[in-house]
Amino acid sequence: DVIVGVGGGVIMDFAKLIGYFAKLPVINVPTSSATCAAYTPLSVRYTPEGRTVGTKHYDYEVDAVIADSNIISTQPKRLLLAGVFDALAKFVEIKQRFNEETTEFPLGLDWAYILSKKSFKQLTDNTEAFIADTKSGNISDTVEEMIFTTIAVTGVISGIARGSNQTAVAHKFYDSTRAMFFKESRQYLHGEIVGVGLLLQNFFNNETENNEFLLSIMKKYNMPCCLADIGIEATDTTKDMYYEKLKNSTAIDENSDEDLNVVEINDSLENILSTYLKMPITLIPCAGGDKVAAEREQWNDGSNTLCIAPGVVIVYDRNNITNQVLRENGLKVLEIPGAEISRGRGGPRCMSMPLIRED
Repeated sequence: DVIVGVGGGVIMDFAKLIGYFAKLPVINVPTSSATCAAYTPLSVRYTPEGRTVGTKHYDYEVDAVIADSNIISTQPKRLLLAGVFDALAKFVEIKQRFNEETTEFPLGLDWAYILSKKSFKQLTDNTEAFIADTKSGNISDTVEEMIFTTIAVTGVISGIARGSNQTAVAHKFYDSTRAMFFKESRQYLHGEIVGVGLLLQNFFNNETENNEFLLSIMKKYNMPCCLADIGIEATDTTKDMYYEKLKNSTAIDENSDEDLNVVEINDSLENILSTYLKMPITLIPCAGGDKVAAEREQWNDGSNTLCIAPGVVIVYDRNNITNQVLRENGLKVLEIPGAEISRGRGGPRCMSMPLIRED
């Protein structure tokens, strides 16, 4: 009846993704304030080993967030600081596109700017008290406000600004790091990597003078401050990789297709392929669709066909019915013996190795 996510940012994002595809309401219960993932209307997606594979945006927020201060206040200092820097990033990223003198801007960006500016000041003014109170077990007004700011307020800002295409270099730096150096960076938290990205964001904003202030906070709390601090060697090759990845991301190019949009289409495979390939597609079933023959010839790799030129295929000679169907559909069929090579458990396509040819 409902999807409930309990844990950190990855679990929060996963719960939203499941809720989206299952068409069920989502309740998120964060156990730390390390990210705003519990609230924000998007999911960062990962492979099992931790590599980022794009972001899924939603048209609506989660149905409820239950943030228990008694639980979150016991989080390690490292998670607390990661959440602070993830939240700080919103103001630095948004102000690249907006300031008090801006007269034309996407809908909502002004409110995102106002909220992020206030939260930036609150976070920088109260981080030390936040750490001290949670360490002593005192769930003070400051603790409550900081938890609310890092989870709810930051999530609202993210939701409002997402359609405004703010130049979020700091967060794209995180995405790029997790995509290209996921093994090296796996032990570092989202907010820690975003924090390093904030230094890059200030450079992009032509506000490198602000890095002195940020670095003073980062060094005070032993936060990572550079690539080497997150396990990545700062070589020319590494820098070129980041440059190309960021240049072609939605942080810089609003027309980038890096963020995949997953949709469900209820139609036949032929129709879907025809629509998106913009050409008529005819699928040729194994053994022409005959159930008995298809079961036999599919097991003998009848559907495993190697195309070597337009209209020319290589097949195993033992699949008589499928080969004849291919010929009837206008294909030139080159048969080869398959008794021995098929022991490798594959047909001509699977048992071949693609080569690069100059022609």
